[in-house]
Amino acid sequence: MNNASSLKIILLPGMDGTGKLFDPLIEQCPPEFEPVVVPLPNQECQRY
Repeated sequence: MNNASSLKIILLPGMDGTGKLFDPLIEQCPPEFEPVVVPLPNQECQRY
């Protein structure tokens, strides 16, 4: 879904860096919302 009337929801990754924890939320998301999961890069060690 990518139309002008959709509202984007930006979801940041969990501690695992993937954003997989949002799968149940995305499945239940109403059509007027466009969830966008921003995962961490899958490269060298990440630190805070």
